[in-house]
Amino acid sequence: MALVLFQYAMDPTLAMGVTNQQSGSPLSLQSVTGNPNLITWNYNPLNQLITLAASGTPGLCVTIPGASCSGTPVLQLQQPLPLSNANSKFQQWRQLGSTTYLTSVGCSTQVVDAQNRSPAVGTPLWLYPYNGSPAQQWIVSSLLQSDIKERLQELEKA
Repeated sequence: MALVLFQYAMDPTLAMGVTNQQSGSPLSLQSVTGNPNLITWNYNPLNQLITLAASGTPGLCVTIPGASCSGTPVLQLQQPLPLSNANSKFQQWRQLGSTTYLTSVGCSTQVVDAQNRSPAVGTPLWLYPYNGSPAQQWIVSSLLQSDIKERLQELEKA
């Protein structure tokens, strides 16, 4: 399992995040200088879950709400399902390509995308058919636990 930041390739000052560490919280673009508890993720390539690091163990994971590939649902945090559950594939993600696309296991032709290509804090992240646009590209940056602690200390001083 790796501690990572998913930076938005169109604007690396933004990252995949949430505004709240609760189940049902929608994913959106957040500032990389913001609260690290809201933008730091654990990615486990074995079970393919992306979980919010600060949400504990097993952690809230990136989920396609309603376990459906139809429409363009805004992604959200949910409790992980057992991998034996058929709907768990809607919580599993693959990193593809040298410029990373986060592809859903349950909806293999769809990826994490910034709604309407808007590079701004608060832009919802939704599931959208792959088209190769910059709005679908992510930079995966590995972090150390010490990086997170240092960033939190900086926020406390500010």
